[in-house]
Amino acid sequence: MGAINDNELREMSIKMRTPITEAAYILDELANIYMELHGKDDFVEIFFKKMWKDETTDGANMAEEFKRSWDENPGEIEINGGGACMFISCAYCVQAMREYKANDDQPTNLAWAYTLEANTWHHFLKNIVTSDKEMKEILSNRASQAAKARYAKDPKQKCIKEIEEKFIKDKGKFERRGYGAKFVKEMGEQYPEIESYKTIEKLVTKLKKKNQ
Repeated sequence: MGAINDNELREMSIKMRTPITEAAYILDELANIYMELHGKDDFVEIFFKKMWKDETTDGANMAEEFKRSWDENPGEIEINGGGACMFISCAYCVQAMREYKANDDQPTNLAWAYTLEANTWHHFLKNIVTSDKEMKEILSNRASQAAKARYAKDPKQKCIKEIEEKFIKDKGKFERRGYGAKFVKEMGEQYPEIESYKTIEKLVTKLKKKNQ
C-alpha cells in the first residue's frame, strides 16, 4: 500500500467530520477567544454546561433577540455584541450535538444546519474581536442613521439632544447663581419646537442629577 497523498488525506478528513467534531472545534475556538478576552479558563462552565443542562437552549431565539436589540439600540449593542455572538454560537453547538445524539450518532441535515449556524456566529465573533474599529464604525453609522430617522419623525427629540449636549459643555457654569434660569430661557428661545419652559427645566434637573 502506497503513501497517502494530500487529496486522499483531505477526503479522509472530510469523511471523518461529523456535527459533533465540528461543534467541538467551534467550542474550542470560542473558549480560546474567551480566554484571550477575559483571561479565564471557565468558558465550559459558564457557557456550555449551563446551556447543555437547559432544555430550552435555542440559538435561533437568541439570534432573533440579538437582531431585535441591534435594530432598537444600534449604538449600545456594540458593548455586548461579542458576548451575544459567543452565546449564540455556543447554543447552536449544543443543539447540533443534541440532534446528532438523538438520532443514534447520525449526521442529520438539521444537525449540520445547527453546526453551520454555530460557525457563522463564531465568525461574527471573530470579526468583532479582530476588526473592533471597523465594527464600531458600522455600529456608529447605524446609530446615526437611526437617530436621523427618529429626529425626522419627532423634531423635538433632536432639540432635546442638542440641549443635553450644551448642558454637558456648560455644566461647570451651573454652579453660578442664576445660570440655570438663564440657560433655560436661552434654550427656550433657541428651540421654539419645545413649547414649554417647564419641559426644559425638568430636563435640566434630570441632567444635573445624572451628571453629579
